[in-house]
Amino acid sequence: MSEMPETEEILEMVFDLVRVFSKSMPFTPGAVEMNTLEFYVFMFVALKGPNPMSEIARKLSVSKSNITAVVDKLESKGYLKRLRSSTDRRVVHVTLTEGGEELYEGILENFENIIQKALSRIPPEDLRIISEGFERMVKVFLREGEKR
Repeated sequence: MSEMPETEEILEMVFDLVRVFSKSMPFTPGAVEMNTLEFYVFMFVALKGPNPMSEIARKLSVSKSNITAVVDKLESKGYLKRLRSSTDRRVVHVTLTEGGEELYEGILENFENIIQKALSRIPPEDLRIISEGFERMVKVFLREGEKR
């Protein structure tokens, strides 16, 4: 059995993975104009569905005032919109607009192309092991993140 990687090695691998994925996303028209926080907020709403602004702030560890400013900017670009909750008028949900859905589809298509190219170079057994390991890591980190 191989030796467990050091913390710094793991951090570097995660950083490199995020950096490479992030680098590929700006080629999607619309995403190129977003800063990192805008992109994260947009992707959070696209992947997790409509959410209250307070929940987006909590999940992304950002202040509510920052989320408000980011949503304002993405709303002005036509990617997000605010909807008042039908059960509690104090709660404002953020959701994708039609333009946001189109942008997300472009990002998803771009991502799928990148993933397919990378996965086509990995033998099926290695891919199964990587997939299982990645799934376990994500579950552990999500559980730990929810505790905070």
